[in-house]
Amino acid sequence: MTTFYLIRHGKHDYDAVKDKNFIGHGLELAPLTEEGVQQAIECCNDERLKDCDMIISSPYTRTMQTSAILSKNLNIDFRVEVDLREHELDLTYRVKSFDELKQIAIEEQKYNGLENPSGTYNWETRASVRERVMDVLKRYINYKKVIVVTHGMVIHCMTEKVGIQNCSIHEIRID
Repeated sequence: MTTFYLIRHGKHDYDAVKDKNFIGHGLELAPLTEEGVQQAIECCNDERLKDCDMIISSPYTRTMQTSAILSKNLNIDFRVEVDLREHELDLTYRVKSFDELKQIAIEEQKYNGLENPSGTYNWETRASVRERVMDVLKRYINYKKVIVVTHGMVIHCMTEKVGIQNCSIHEIRID
C-alpha cells in the first residue's frame, strides 16, 4: 500500500501575470508570495513528510516552487507530472481574462462539477479530474510514501474535502 500526501501549493499572486495580460495557461505562471514561501518552508516540519520516497508536482509555477522548497528542505527528488494540474475551467482554451475564468468557476460550482447542461461553458468535470490524477498516482504505487504537490480542487476531487488551505496535507492510501 502506498500513502500519498496531497499538499496544496503555497499562497500565490496572480498580479504578476495579470499585469502582463497573460491568458489561458499563461495565468498559471503566477509565483508564490513571500507568505506562500513561508507556508512551504513550515510544511517541511511535518513529521509525516520526513521519510517520503518521492515528490511529484503539478507543472504550474506555484506547485513547482512549493515542490522545490520541499525537495530542498527534505532532501527528496521531485518530478513534474502534467496530469496533476488544476482542473480545466475552459476546455476550449479561449478564455481571454482572469475575470472570465472566475465567472466560469462560479458557474461550475453551481453544477457541482458536473457537465454544464446549458453548454455555455465547457469545463473538465470533477470525475474526469479524479480519473486523470488516479492514473498518475497508480504509476507510483511501487513507493511507500509519496508527496503530491497539487491544487485545491484536485485535492477536493480526490478526498471530497472542502476549504483546502495552502500547504495543508491530506493523506490517501492506494493499494
